[in-house]
Amino acid sequence: GRKVMEEARHSAIQFAQSHGRKPSLAVITVGTLKRYTHASRRVQLYSNHSQSWFTKTDTGRANGFDVTEIQLDAETTTTDKLLSEIYKIRDKVDGIQIMWPFPPHIDSARVFNAVPVEKDVDGIHYIGQTELGKEDAYPPVTPAAAMELMKEYGVNPRGKHAVVVGRSPIVGSP
Repeated sequence: GRKVMEEARHSAIQFAQSHGRKPSLAVITVGTLKRYTHASRRVQLYSNHSQSWFTKTDTGRANGFDVTEIQLDAETTTTDKLLSEIYKIRDKVDGIQIMWPFPPHIDSARVFNAVPVEKDVDGIHYIGQTELGKEDAYPPVTPAAAMELMKEYGVNPRGKHAVVVGRSPIVGSP
């Protein structure tokens, strides 16, 4: 963990030195995500007003990133409104994170595919899901993070049996 975080911080500093600005991330959330409200103690410990597990803005800034959080109303946001927000921000930031699940009336496939693959930090774009070896496509973030942590701690998964419980764009599909 710590070494990986230090590498990310160092990478952000190098980016800022070579580009004259900090790397930037937009985080877009529609409504209040149920996974952040089911345990009041967890929300109290890890959440902010934007319903994040942690304050993405504060954490990003502490590590050399500019973070913009965009919170949209679940009742009034349509797929087209969400797409419009993505189109407005995508040329202004280096990475985009779309928080999900969405309200049922939002077309998730259209939303995920509106995020340019090279800015898709969660690996939700269909190219990130199907072309994991492609250099500019991020793999689903949860298994990629697990592999990075195993590498960091010297755990070689070759020949071992592992189970990932869950199925989602950021965990990966079975």
